[in-house]
Amino acid sequence: MHRLKVISGHVSPYEKNAVQEQVILNLCRGHPKSPADYFDFDDMLTEKEVQTRYKVRQFMEKTVQPIMCKFVEEGQFPFHVLPELYNIGVHGDIFDDEATSTMERAVILMEMARVDASFAIMWMVHSAIGLMGIKLCGSEEQKKKYLPSLSRYESIAAFALTEPTVGSDASNILTTATKTNNGWLLNGEKKWIGNASHNAIIVVWAKNNTNGQINGFVVQNNKNVKVEGLTVKVISEKISLRSVQNCHITFSNVFVSEEDRLPLATDFRTGPSKVLAFSRLFTGIIPIGMCMSVYESSLKYLKDREQFGVKLASFQLVQSKLVQILANTQNMFLLAYRGIQLMDKGKITHGQTSLIKSQNTKLGRECVALARELFGGNGIDRKYGVATHFVDMEAIYTLEGTFDANILIVGREITGQSAIKKGK
Repeated sequence: MHRLKVISGHVSPYEKNAVQEQVILNLCRGHPKSPADYFDFDDMLTEKEVQTRYKVRQFMEKTVQPIMCKFVEEGQFPFHVLPELYNIGVHGDIFDDEATSTMERAVILMEMARVDASFAIMWMVHSAIGLMGIKLCGSEEQKKKYLPSLSRYESIAAFALTEPTVGSDASNILTTATKTNNGWLLNGEKKWIGNASHNAIIVVWAKNNTNGQINGFVVQNNKNVKVEGLTVKVISEKISLRSVQNCHITFSNVFVSEEDRLPLATDFRTGPSKVLAFSRLFTGIIPIGMCMSVYESSLKYLKDREQFGVKLASFQLVQSKLVQILANTQNMFLLAYRGIQLMDKGKITHGQTSLIKSQNTKLGRECVALARELFGGNGIDRKYGVATHFVDMEAIYTLEGTFDANILIVGREITGQSAIKKGK
């Protein structure tokens, strides 16, 4: 039984014996320890989690990194590499896989973000948000209909909640759903909806005109299905997360059959709030990978580059900034690690996930800014590995709840007083 637990990744990382320690050492051999792993993060992981970490790192470094700069510049996403991601065992439904630990999912995101945050965000929106909207709120028939193609990346999941005039106040969305014979008519607009343009299965949230509650619906957008009244336009004029296909969606009497209404989402709490409470913790994982990357790039650059006849790494001010990036990265990992433990125990609260997301993105913002300073003028050149993380962190800081909205969720939890909506 203990061996089965080890294989499935559910054994405590503090229960390793000498044999298991050797297995981890063998897994890490050939993968030099990252300078950003200052507190030996691998020692906190199970064998399976370590194996997954380096498997994803190899995929990202060999398959994604060489092509990503071009896709970022063009504002496109390399969907063609997703079958290879599936082939290494990172399936689209991995957040619905009981054999995959929460920490294993986290290290996948961390390693993706270490190379490119757009890639990590696309995958998170697909696997942890869009797909989980169907998993948590859908019927068994809907799961059988949609999840297999989403698992194989034949379809890509999107989550349509944010609107042009409604961001943080998400429970007051304006898109409506009106009951008709055998279905519903959707009217309204959604904005910043990632993944909605490419063979998309979109989970759309709308206000039920009959009872005023938020309901969920599944709408397909692909070349084989023509949906009357549906317009999807990719937002191209953005500086951050350029490879993520964020879309502006317009619904004009879009018909959705009753069988594509998510039956378990009867209001905001049982619909979008339930899904986002699950995913928000993972948004706080992404900055860790980004900061590991800028620390590694900065350390190498500063040890190689000379000014005034000496290495940049020898200057006190330079070392101070470098150490701050390193310290922030360790703090971010350890905070997220504790959150993952609480999630596995079913004890994590909305306030705790909001604290992790808000603080990790705040520290991440400081890290990428310091790294850009350390590179001087080269800090705005993508090929040095800092500039893209610098602009991408701005979007990470805001998505899945702004910093201000998240700290007010924490404030409400610790004081019992809501400063978000007075009287509620």
